[in-house]
Amino acid sequence: MSETEVTPEPPIYWNGQPWSRESAAAQRQELANNADYVRALLDGDVAKQKEMAALYQIERGVAPTPRASSAEDVEAQMQSRAQAAAEQHGAALRAQADFTDEQIHTIVGQRPILADERQWHINQLNRLKQDKEFVRRYLDGDRDAGLKMRLHTAASVLPIGTLADIERWEAANPLPK
Repeated sequence: MSETEVTPEPPIYWNGQPWSRESAAAQRQELANNADYVRALLDGDVAKQKEMAALYQIERGVAPTPRASSAEDVEAQMQSRAQAAAEQHGAALRAQADFTDEQIHTIVGQRPILADERQWHINQLNRLKQDKEFVRRYLDGDRDAGLKMRLHTAASVLPIGTLADIERWEAANPLPK
């Protein structure tokens, strides 16, 4: 049995300081045990309420975000969350198989593909599932087999588009350098 390598979670930055889930939980517990702090919190001290809410979010792995005061703030927060989700998805794909940057960009960005191309991936996926030797390799953890399965699976659920849709997507979503 091999040991699974665990990658530590990156810290969440709040008020210019890095916080781990554990440090946020410890700080929140310390504040909850402080009678004067709790009294002020319950009496409506907004700064203490914001602090406790931020620590609660960090403890759950969520970066605290300031309250939106305008439509532009809401849009900026939505874009920030979408970017964070895309980065997280890309990191998960990298951990699963040896995807190239271009493949990750295509999958995460949901690049449209032609209907014939999607059908080809579905056919390849079905063919691989019928190949007993391939399935054995896949189940034994062969990274190449895993990559093939994941590539065809991911491509089989990409949106269908026309050549014009693909060109528009590629113009709007250039591969990061």
